[in-house]
Amino acid sequence: LNPEGEIINVKQRISERKSIGQLNENDGSVEILGTIVQIFDPKFFEVCPQCSKRVKNAEGVFSCPEHNNVEPDFSYVMNLIVDDGTDNIRAVFFRDAMDKLVKSNKEKILSYREDPGNFEEIKTELLGSIIKINGRVKKNIFFDRIEVVADDVSLNPNPEDEIKRLDDEIKKVESN
Repeated sequence: LNPEGEIINVKQRISERKSIGQLNENDGSVEILGTIVQIFDPKFFEVCPQCSKRVKNAEGVFSCPEHNNVEPDFSYVMNLIVDDGTDNIRAVFFRDAMDKLVKSNKEKILSYREDPGNFEEIKTELLGSIIKINGRVKKNIFFDRIEVVADDVSLNPNPEDEIKRLDDEIKKVESN
């Protein structure tokens, strides 16, 4: 809630739909539609239980820059490759986006840390799925490639909505 008498402007992020072949590292917020062609196992890492920032392990003691020594919580990330016919790209799904992608919750996903073999069923179910990703294009300097860091994901996008979007795009091109 806004404090009484104060008006706060909220910036709305508008994602531009692009094909993967059109993406470049200067793109901010984009939307892509593609098929999952490869899925990697989730990776788990220690975070501060209070602020969720990554913690450093020094000889078995985990330290948060803000909260000093802490008993760590865990977060997770999953990568997959999406292809739309123009190219393919690695998509990175951190905790909330991964929860939505795999239709699960933190407790269940953390169980895969102890028994990664149980995650195979989810990978099999997702492989070949068509998804719509809203995210940020980032340059991965370690591998010298661009990637999409997912902010949101839609499983099974509505075909009628996609057809309407394409019709509108054709009409826009024809009117120019």
